[in-house]
Amino acid sequence: MKIVYAPSFRGSMDELHTNVVCGFEIMALEVLCEIAGSEGEVLYFPHAQTPKIYHTTILQSLKGYPIFQIKQMQKAKNTDVLVSDFSNRIFEYSLGFAKPSIVFLSGISGITFNKDKFYKLLQDCAYFAFSLKELKSVCKTLDFKAKTQDIQSFLQRDFL
Repeated sequence: MKIVYAPSFRGSMDELHTNVVCGFEIMALEVLCEIAGSEGEVLYFPHAQTPKIYHTTILQSLKGYPIFQIKQMQKAKNTDVLVSDFSNRIFEYSLGFAKPSIVFLSGISGITFNKDKFYKLLQDCAYFAFSLKELKSVCKTLDFKAKTQDIQSFLQRDFL
C-alpha cells in the first residue's frame, strides 16, 4: 500500500513541546510504515509553514524506513490513501484524485456532524480513525469503491 501522511500546520514552540509534536508524528509514521508493508511506501507531506526543524527531526529519527518527503500534492497521485488530521490536504487529495482520505484524530473519542455541508463533504471524502488501532483497522478495510462513489456524487452536486 502507498500512503501519504499530510499533517496540518505545526507551529513553532519551545524545545519540549516541539519534541512532543515530533514524537507524535514519528509514532504515526512508524504505524503507517507498518500498514504500508514491505512492498509499500509512505510519503510525508508536511505543511509548508511548519518549521523545518520538525521535518529534520522526524526524518532523521525514521532513517531506514520507506518514508519520502514530498513538497507537491501531484507527487501523491499514485498513492492509495491520504492520512491527515484536519488539513485541507484531505480535500485537495480526495477531490483532485477521487481517492479516499483518512482523518486521524488520535485521542478524540468521536465527532458528531450536523447537517453542515462542509462536514458532509468531509464524510464523503474520508474515513475516520481516533486511535492507532482504529487507523490500522480502517486501512485494512478500506472500501475504495464506496468512497470513490461518494466523492463522484459530491462532484456532481451543488455545494452551496
